[in-house]
Amino acid sequence: MEPVSMGGQLVNFGDLRDFRVTGPEAVEAIDKLDGAAFLTFMSWIAIRKETGTLLLEAAGKPPTTLGFSQGSLLAIELQGHSFPDDVVRWMQEQRIIDATQLQAARADPSGKPILQALFEQKACTSRDLVDSIKATKERLLEGLVSAGNWTFSWRGGAAVRRTDPVALDSFAYVVGAMRLATRSSYATDLDPLLRNVVGRYPYVTEVLTPALAEILLSDKERKVIELAADGTTTLKDGIAMSLLSHTQTDRLFLIAGFLGFVEFRTQGLPKGGIETLEKELKSALERLKNEDHFLRLGVHWTTHPKHYAGAYQKMTDRWGPASRTRQHSPVCAELAAAIQALMDEAIMTIETNDSRGEYRLQRVGKETIIFGTDFLYKQAHLALFREEWDLAQEIIESAIDILPRQEFLKLKEQIIKHVK
Repeated sequence: MEPVSMGGQLVNFGDLRDFRVTGPEAVEAIDKLDGAAFLTFMSWIAIRKETGTLLLEAAGKPPTTLGFSQGSLLAIELQGHSFPDDVVRWMQEQRIIDATQLQAARADPSGKPILQALFEQKACTSRDLVDSIKATKERLLEGLVSAGNWTFSWRGGAAVRRTDPVALDSFAYVVGAMRLATRSSYATDLDPLLRNVVGRYPYVTEVLTPALAEILLSDKERKVIELAADGTTTLKDGIAMSLLSHTQTDRLFLIAGFLGFVEFRTQGLPKGGIETLEKELKSALERLKNEDHFLRLGVHWTTHPKHYAGAYQKMTDRWGPASRTRQHSPVCAELAAAIQALMDEAIMTIETNDSRGEYRLQRVGKETIIFGTDFLYKQAHLALFREEWDLAQEIIESAIDILPRQEFLKLKEQIIKHVK
């Protein structure tokens, strides 16, 4: 992944509006980070596993530099502040160390860093030290999440100067921050944030690894994700059948969507899941092999040629390389590719006049062609009688494309006069 460098504004409201732009939205369109909240930026970093440095500046506040590696926060420093001193203050506030121990560590003749000296003098345990560093980073981050605007400058790939050995997982921080921000919210507060996806089907993405789920979600939350985000149920139905309360389920899917743990699609899976879908695709492939090229594309052999391109595009959207169907499993991808190959064969056969005419005659037969074009001729007359000029022209042009009889050509001339 190529390093990205950019700048802009981060706008924090200090309330639910800070969830207005999700991490996946920012990954899809990086310009959405400009004007988004700090939590969105953290989500973007986590999902992309970014490495680089982030500089935040605001009037009346000390500039803050954050260093990330593979999506984890390695360092956070406020200008004019020593991060180790911030950790020491935390340890004193929590009564992990006292003034005498701190004085002894500062007086260490070896000149070791203060945190190392405290540990080696047994003023604190390794667990105390790790927890204090983590808590200090989280406290400094809280100041970046609170209401206010920041000017940001991001340098992707830039080397990070580490201040300590503790890395803070960005996913874990955002989840914790969102839980804290929504702790007093009710379903009536959270429902509007899910309004655009409540009728869609949630699918678990590769972002939510088993390890992440184990760390970040409770047993009940993992169960709800497993049952309600398998692509067979809309979010609305998933909320109704959840093991959690309405508010808790809203919160879970708000967090999951914000961090890209689930994505919401307009098309769901069959109730049997992936296995059922694979069976349906196999059946569709066999059926399409026996259909004529027109029906494969969802058109009739009498359809006007101007509709072929649009019909082919719809099929490509459904079965082509970018289709959602291919993402469900390797088998789905293989079957969808085979179906798309049939669509390619169909459009190549019927898109030109000569090959279309030959194929139609071979597939439909002369007698059916005569009967069908006679029917179109009558339908064109009927449309002409109703003064539906455009429809009449399309119908008669379809007939001429199939069989350019003299009476068809004369009727087209008559219709064109009305159109003009």
